[in-house]
Amino acid sequence: MLVGDCGRTLGKYGTLECKFIIHAVGPIYDQFTPKVAENLLISAVINTLEKAKELGVESISIPAISSGIFGFPKDDCAYIMQSFCAKWVASEDTGTIKSIRLCNFDAPTCLTF
Repeated sequence: MLVGDCGRTLGKYGTLECKFIIHAVGPIYDQFTPKVAENLLISAVINTLEKAKELGVESISIPAISSGIFGFPKDDCAYIMQSFCAKWVASEDTGTIKSIRLCNFDAPTCLTF
């Protein structure tokens, strides 16, 4: 997969209860100009939502793509992910998707989002 793309595997890994896992490839922030990194993150988010729609799921949880070890600034990541999820919902037929959750596991990221 290329940066900005996504793929899927079946769920049920360990204790994770889900039908599918969508693997998004976000940008390593310092390998691109800020604008290119932003566009690649947008692609990863949109492609993830489109893959979820294609799979016919009712809900999706998306972590803060690239904001951990890939170094994307958390504030920028939160703004991009929130705004592009909202734009996608407003401008697309979302299919069976009823719920989009932006989820994170560390306190600094949760507070930012």
